Amino acid sequence: MRQVVTIEDPHPGSMAGMIALRRTYRDIELDRWLKLRESILEACEAIHGCLVCHYCGKRDLVQEENPVNGRQPANMATIDHVIPLSKGGAKDDPDNLVIACQRCNEKKADKLPG
Repeated sequence: MRQVVTIEDPHPGSMAGMIALRRTYRDIELDRWLKLRESILEACEAIHGCLVCHYCGKRDLVQEENPVNGRQPANMATIDHVIPLSKGGAKDDPDNLVIACQRCNEKKADKLPG
C-alpha cells in the first residue's frame, strides 16, 4: 500500500527546490514508517499484553529510546525485516516486519531466517 504524494516544485530547476523536495519526501517516508512501527507495536501489545521478541521470546520490551553509552538497551523493542532488504525483502510490508529485542536484531543482522 504505497502512498502517492504529488508535490509541486516551488522553484523549478533550482537546487534549493530539489533539496526542499527531498526533505519533504524524507519527512513523508519517516512519518509513514513511524505510523507503521506504532501499529506493529500496538498489535503485539494487544495480542500478548506486552512487547515480545519474535526470535527469543523475551517479554516486556520497551519502546523508549534511552541510549546508554551510545547503545540501545538489550530490552529495546526494534522492528526487524524478517527477509532483509539486502536479500530482497519488502521495506514496509507488515508481513515482513516483526518485533525483535535489540540483541536479536543485531545478531540476525542481514541473515535470512532459519
